[in-house]
Amino acid sequence: MSGCKKYLEQVPDNRTELDSPEKVAQLLTSAYPIADYITFCEAMSDNAGLRGAPGGNPENEEPYLFRDFPSTGAGTPNYYWSSCYAAIAAANQALEACKGQSANNAYAAYKGEALVARAYLHFMLAALFAKTYDPATATTDPGIPYVLEPEKTLYKQYERKTVAYVYEMIEKDLTEGISLLDDNAYKIPAFHFTNRAAHAFASRFYLFKRQYDKVIEHAGKALPAGNPAGSLRQWNTVYLPLTDNI
Repeated sequence: MSGCKKYLEQVPDNRTELDSPEKVAQLLTSAYPIADYITFCEAMSDNAGLRGAPGGNPENEEPYLFRDFPSTGAGTPNYYWSSCYAAIAAANQALEACKGQSANNAYAAYKGEALVARAYLHFMLAALFAKTYDPATATTDPGIPYVLEPEKTLYKQYERKTVAYVYEMIEKDLTEGISLLDDNAYKIPAFHFTNRAAHAFASRFYLFKRQYDKVIEHAGKALPAGNPAGSLRQWNTVYLPLTDNI
């Protein structure tokens, strides 16, 4: 028994302690989903081609037929759902580390990024797995669980509130998060929610919410006056030359 003393004095949880802004910044690289939604969304669209052909890839065929199927493979709804909530867990862990650090400005930008990332992830889940926001029905339409705390329970029950509640929480996180963002906090800003990226997301969020004045406001901040040509593709751009052989 005496030989076990030092072993038992060790904390069994070997996760990194988030005791510095640098560690929070590193954690936030996990606050973005690693899964794609294009695979199953494309199969459900008019661009799907012959996705429904017998014997095809189930990741394409089942969404094409608008059928649920029990798969966690890449490109499936289940995989995207799980990936988003894993990223939300990382964002919540970062936000918990930022608590009590209001006097330390070094944490502010990362708190902002975590809030915007959490808002974006819940927005994507609501857009894909709940009804589209409608002011007339949003208070009764079922939403998706909006998770505000780090994962500390193995099998925790989450409440599925309304679409209106989900959009209210998204707007709350997004508004606070944008106010804290600082592009100078990142060595490579392109891989994070920068100010312009956050405003671009905000313009999309308010488009879904049908608040068009705010769509214009945030779009103007994402692409301010004097924006260099080429930052956005013209909708009617032709990439391949049109010839008689096409």
